[in-house]
Amino acid sequence: MDELSTFGSKKVFVLANKSSRKFIEGNNEKLIDILQLKGLLAAPLCTSIGMGGGEEGLLAACDEAYAADADVVVTVGGGAVQDAGKLIRLWLATKGNADSVSATVEGIQGVTKRDPMPALPPQIAIPNSFAMAEATHVAGLTTKAKTKSGAAHPSLMPTVIIYDPALSKGLP
Repeated sequence: MDELSTFGSKKVFVLANKSSRKFIEGNNEKLIDILQLKGLLAAPLCTSIGMGGGEEGLLAACDEAYAADADVVVTVGGGAVQDAGKLIRLWLATKGNADSVSATVEGIQGVTKRDPMPALPPQIAIPNSFAMAEATHVAGLTTKAKTKSGAAHPSLMPTVIIYDPALSKGLP
């Protein structure tokens, strides 16, 4: 919560993989519950990102974060979730652009080509694996055509990374 107050966050979009849900939701003491109680949760917990970062789940998450007017993205999960958070931030940077109706892969990637690159909202990355996606400025996804795609830009590096040993307990 301290990190969120540092950013002056008003609308937090939380993206997680399904296996992390139990660590961040329930009994009024976990992240989602605290954000709800404080009126900071921009939208219900989003768990639409599957293994490999499928396009459909990503675009749905982008549109959800955009519609909620999120000003920070919190990602709890493995590499696909961390990368999706980076791509969601790119889509949020299109706010106010008349062309931004609903997210597309091309629209998300196009943000990295703008000069100057728009400021991205902060991302707090909380990984639950050893993929190390949280420590890069590259974000991958798998398109509907089953091809690998993504975006890269120095601004994509998450703003804050929090390592919680409870999330990786049991991993080899």
